[in-house]
Amino acid sequence: MTRNPTTVSINDSMQQCMEIMSARNLRHLPVLTQGMVLGMVSIGETVKDIISQQGDHIKHLETFIKGHGVA
Repeated sequence: MTRNPTTVSINDSMQQCMEIMSARNLRHLPVLTQGMVLGMVSIGETVKDIISQQGDHIKHLETFIKGHGVA
């Protein structure tokens, strides 16, 4: 087991987790609250979440463009 592993809290966003994982070349991060492990977040989960957010953003922009008569 890794001594002093890099961890995140329940309040950290998926974007923050992705940045930490990318910067430190990690595939998993333990999620802690009050010093207790709640679970793990994986790189796959962060990628899926970011893709979903981007899809939602694209839909919002398409609706905005259509609503303003821009082709």
